[in-house]
Amino acid sequence: MLNGNLLISGEATMTIVIVCVTVFAVASILYGLFRKFSQMGWLPWQLPIIFALSFLTELVPAMENGYLRYAICVGIFLAGTALVFGTGAVIRYFMHAKMRPALLIWRFFDRLLGVVTALLGYAVILLSVGGLALSFLSNVLPDLLGSLPLPDLPIVDWVLAHALDFFVVTIFACSIQAGYRIGMGRAILYGIMFVLTAGSFFAAAYLTGFVSPFRKAAGVIARGFPNLTPSVASLIGFSITTLILFIIFFAVSCLIGFLLNKLLRRIRYVHLLGIVDGILFSLVFFALMCALAAGVQYLAYYIAHCDLSALGELGNALPLDTVREWALRVEAFMAGAPFARLLYETNPLILLLPV
Repeated sequence: MLNGNLLISGEATMTIVIVCVTVFAVASILYGLFRKFSQMGWLPWQLPIIFALSFLTELVPAMENGYLRYAICVGIFLAGTALVFGTGAVIRYFMHAKMRPALLIWRFFDRLLGVVTALLGYAVILLSVGGLALSFLSNVLPDLLGSLPLPDLPIVDWVLAHALDFFVVTIFACSIQAGYRIGMGRAILYGIMFVLTAGSFFAAAYLTGFVSPFRKAAGVIARGFPNLTPSVASLIGFSITTLILFIIFFAVSCLIGFLLNKLLRRIRYVHLLGIVDGILFSLVFFALMCALAAGVQYLAYYIAHCDLSALGELGNALPLDTVREWALRVEAFMAGAPFARLLYETNPLILLLPV
């Protein structure tokens, strides 16, 4: 039906969703078939196991020291994740060592398991993102969720109650895996290259603006544009001189980065050093994600429970009742799943606030 706007019926929307899901499912099947199980990442299998292990944190008893309880829960999760990833690495190592040359039956199951793994990964993505969205709606926009045709089944209620936990587990586990693959040395190298690149730009601009020979060179270039106003010509001369200097400095930075990368590869070539390098940055990356999660929870708690007048004019300008109502809904969402609620109740940033 068209009334000045293009309206899509519920049936058409469902058809579009089904077609998109089917297309991505077929693409996942083809990817798994050609990629093969032995060459794929096993995260789709590992995430449900890590999610199940996260329930062990509920066994941690209540303590007067909330910081200690937070550290124990995070440590249990980190140890369980390391155990799952480490076991997967050992299995993959022996699989590659023992399956050469591969028998026909193994090549068949290798592709079959690849298809299953790809479909499982697709299902994990749908469950993580879709479940999180539905869980968010159930707490923040319950009226909108009530209009959706969800089946009234216990499994649906269970998924909604644990969707946030699964999402948090996915983010934390992926941060640990990504940190291990990047490694501390490579992260430091990226930081050095960023500093060198930014330093090259600022050094080029400084030399052009304050060092006499380069300032004169910029003036010579500016005089090559007599038809322009002096200010525009000066800007062009300054920009061209800065660009030339930046290219020179950046070339030197790239050479330094290349040499450092060669050195890093030699270090990571030693297997033990490569493992230590990966573990160190996985811990750093995991700590950063924990800090980010704690910061988001702290923000919701502060808006919901603290005196916003301390924000000055901004706090006075906000519709406090409406803001608090939405913040309380977001807080209920963040504390609605067992693992997320445990992290929320023992959040070190929230514990620092005066009672």
